[in-house]
Amino acid sequence: TRKEANTVVYSNDGVTDVTQLRLLSRCHYRLAQFADSQYRQLEERFNSPEWARSERLRRTNETELITVKNEKEKKRIALASKKKGSKAHENLAREIRGLQARFVPLEMQVKNDKQEFDERTAAHAHALIRTLQGYRRSLDAGGWNSQASVFRCIALWFTHCGQQDSAVTTMRQKIINQVNEEIIKLTTRRTIPSYIFLDLSHQIVSRLGTTSDGDNKFSAVLEALVMRLLPLVAPTLPAGAEVRGAEWWVHSRRAGRSDGHQLRYDI
Repeated sequence: TRKEANTVVYSNDGVTDVTQLRLLSRCHYRLAQFADSQYRQLEERFNSPEWARSERLRRTNETELITVKNEKEKKRIALASKKKGSKAHENLAREIRGLQARFVPLEMQVKNDKQEFDERTAAHAHALIRTLQGYRRSLDAGGWNSQASVFRCIALWFTHCGQQDSAVTTMRQKIINQVNEEIIKLTTRRTIPSYIFLDLSHQIVSRLGTTSDGDNKFSAVLEALVMRLLPLVAPTLPAGAEVRGAEWWVHSRRAGRSDGHQLRYDI
């Protein structure tokens, strides 16, 4: 039970009591850091010039493979209409053999490149979800380094779900759904206190009004989180009990000017 998990395991320097829950929280936090380091490495790889070049080459090879395949098919159809033993038949047969010699290694290259892309993409998504799960479980168990955990979770959520994207692939939509589901678990667990989100209230509220594309639940999850925080901030506001929502707006300022502000939100 949670009561038994609060049993003191040892005292740090005779001052700070370390419970089983705190040890579990720290364990999940370290696992989350490990998954996060893998995620960051893959993210750097995807954003590197080398990866951009390899992606251009991969797309070029795929286009060339389709071109060679179509050309070979056309010549095979033309070959069927030629008389065997004729010069035209021999020329077409030679051209088909040449295309086949190009097609086989190119097909293998495209297959290997696609396999590498799929494996790296899957590893990237896996590391992302494991990172969110680790930080959430750490917060759920006892809040070891809770500020760093919640900051990282919200940052990853904003990055992957809070951006508008007109062309969402099936794989991308799957990642968005998984990230949103992890954030729903994070923001609805009653064992995770609401106050840990307060330091991020500015960033959270400023996202209100963000439109979500397709099946992205970002807006709904965001509004639910704001409503959870509302009881914490309502007592500090005039007529706090009457608060029902929030609005935000921005304005521009001249380059080189540091006075004023670019973002304002009102609750």
